[in-house]
Amino acid sequence: MSAGLDLTLRRQAITGRTSAAIGHLLGRISDEARWLWLAVGIFVTVSAWWLTQDTRIPDFDSGTHMAMAFQYHFDIAHGNLTQPFRDFNSYPPLVHLLGALTIFLVGMHPMALILSSNLVFVPLLAFGCYGVGRIVAGPRAGLLAGLFALGTPMFVSMMHEYDLDPPQAALVAVSVWAILASGRFERLGLSALAGVCCGLALMTKETSAVFLGGFLLVVIIRGGWRNWLGLIVFAFVLENVAGPWYVYHYSELLQTFTTLGQVAPNPVQAPARWSLANGGWYFWDLINQQILLPLAAAFVVGAAIAIRRSIRHRWASDNYLPELLIGGFASYLAMTYLTHKDPRYTLPALVYVAVLGTFWIPSVSRARLRVGLTAAIAAIAAINLLGMSTGVVGQTRVALALPGASSTIIYPWQLTLYENEGWVRGAPAHNGDILELLQGLHREGVNQIGIDPTANILDFSAAGIIPLAEALNMYIEPAPITAPDGAYLLLRPVKPGDPAPCQRLDGGLGIYVVRGSIAGLNSPLLRNPAIPTQRYSLVCPGRPTVIYPAA
Repeated sequence: MSAGLDLTLRRQAITGRTSAAIGHLLGRISDEARWLWLAVGIFVTVSAWWLTQDTRIPDFDSGTHMAMAFQYHFDIAHGNLTQPFRDFNSYPPLVHLLGALTIFLVGMHPMALILSSNLVFVPLLAFGCYGVGRIVAGPRAGLLAGLFALGTPMFVSMMHEYDLDPPQAALVAVSVWAILASGRFERLGLSALAGVCCGLALMTKETSAVFLGGFLLVVIIRGGWRNWLGLIVFAFVLENVAGPWYVYHYSELLQTFTTLGQVAPNPVQAPARWSLANGGWYFWDLINQQILLPLAAAFVVGAAIAIRRSIRHRWASDNYLPELLIGGFASYLAMTYLTHKDPRYTLPALVYVAVLGTFWIPSVSRARLRVGLTAAIAAIAAINLLGMSTGVVGQTRVALALPGASSTIIYPWQLTLYENEGWVRGAPAHNGDILELLQGLHREGVNQIGIDPTANILDFSAAGIIPLAEALNMYIEPAPITAPDGAYLLLRPVKPGDPAPCQRLDGGLGIYVVRGSIAGLNSPLLRNPAIPTQRYSLVCPGRPTVIYPAA
């Protein structure tokens, strides 16, 4: 009896100590961190909801990265464990390996891949920015920096897809945090962690060197060189994480950068290198695509304050503003120098923009103004998240046009106050449901899919359809297929008198499915111009087969 009582008391003591330890741990989490965890939870929940509402195929790049993840899953499942590191598809394999792991856990499905990216990289971005802001100006600044990042319209939009730039932005953010947390490499453990983070950033996309290089240089100049042991630990770990892949693919990487450097100038994405249009390209991109005018205004004010404080306190060891300023400025210059441009290419500099845009707010002396600015950052972030994810006011852009304004992809000489069109996905839409179409064809015995190689738009492309077919274990080829268990998908304008398509897309386009012979078929005409009497079998799941042209 006493033994039983003694055992009960021991269990109660252990339970009590465990509860106390958990309570102590939770007690150490600041209120600001709790609020940011709530924001992260809302962001991921909204992304998950968006995925259940949107029926479109993945965009071009997203579909390509999903196919790479599926290939790595195949390689690993068949025992080729090093193949993902030996293959070269222009990108390091980290994000694709995360996708391969997701496929092992839950199977191949575009929604699962996108959600796995949200679950991993949304918290990393938020708390990378939080950590940097906290070091620079305290936990309130950290919270605001995290909210700023989560409320960035381009980040919200791109987390509806499976791409590399948002994960790269997240890993650059935690890399900057780890380097600052190491005390400019004074703390060996955090120096090693910084090496891991920077290595993983480089294993996400090669341009991570651009976004970390200037920042690292200033860290070393402003005291990091004294902590030579920590610097060696950092470099050793970084080299072991990313070095083997870069050394193995050195010649291919050199060829890739040479090719990109030879992109022919064009007035939109490759203006002349030393032109005004080139120099301001990413400035207009920041205002009109990435963060928009309200957050950009906070960034401009913060950058001006940071420059002033950096000059006044340039020798202060606890002043990290010069590192952030040079890190952001060097990123801008380097990406501007590269010939080919894209609105998402500078997104990985988000940590610099978010922290510089918010660090100054908690130090505003007037209480009402300080509270108002804090509330404004939170409100703008919420508006951008909900607007970009739900399209609450419809697909729209609210902008002020300056003299010389144009409507290219970066809207030069415009100032965008609000937009929910997204880069490249805004609110969920129902522009066709090709996954449902493929599922219906699969149920009717179709195991091979051919896709019209001339059809290549955002909502109908081989790159976007391939992951859907792979999810159903269907063989797919961006070319005609005439196998007995095959079908050929084509896209064309629907004209009066034409047979009904299986699905309709915006712009009067219809998706048609042809089975059997497709010899001589002209997709726009839906017939053989050389033999007008030749007939084709048009099928749609659940409908009778249509022979066209009619006899």
